[in-house]
Amino acid sequence: MSLILSYSTVRVRGVIAQAKFWAAITGGHVMAAHGGGSVVLPVGDVEIHLLEDASARPEDTGLVFSHGSDSLPAEISRLTGLGARVVKKVNRGWGVGEVVLADPEGNSFIVSSSDAEVRAFEESDEAAPLDPFWADAEQPELTSGTGTTVAAEG
Repeated sequence: MSLILSYSTVRVRGVIAQAKFWAAITGGHVMAAHGGGSVVLPVGDVEIHLLEDASARPEDTGLVFSHGSDSLPAEISRLTGLGARVVKKVNRGWGVGEVVLADPEGNSFIVSSSDAEVRAFEESDEAAPLDPFWADAEQPELTSGTGTTVAAEG
C-alpha cells in the first residue's frame, strides 16, 4: 500500500490575488473560498490550499510540476507572462532540466521537463544542440548509472 497525496498547503499574504495566479498557471479554478481566509484549487487529483497569513514569508512551497506544453522553454514563457519570475534554471544535459520559479509573492515552485522531453532524450542516439534557453543555467555534473561522472554536452 502506498500513500496518495490529497492536498498541499501554501501560506500566502494575499489569498485572492494568489488564487488568481495559481488558477491561471495550473488551469484550475477556485473550488472553495472560506471567508476570504483560504482558497482551494483542484489540480488534477490533488488540491492546493492557499491559506491567508499576514506574516507569510516567501518560501519553498515544495510544489513540483511537469508540464503539458511542447517544451519547457515555451511553458516557462507562458508562466512568466502570467506573473511568475525565474529564480534558477538547472540544465541536466541535452535540453532536459528544471526551472525554479517564484509566484508574485515570492513563493518558489519547480517546473521540470515533460515526460515526452525526457523520453526523446532517452531514445536519442546523440546529444541535442543546446537551446539558448539553457545558456544561463546551472549545469551540474552528471553521473552515469555506473557512478562515472560525465560532462553535459553544450
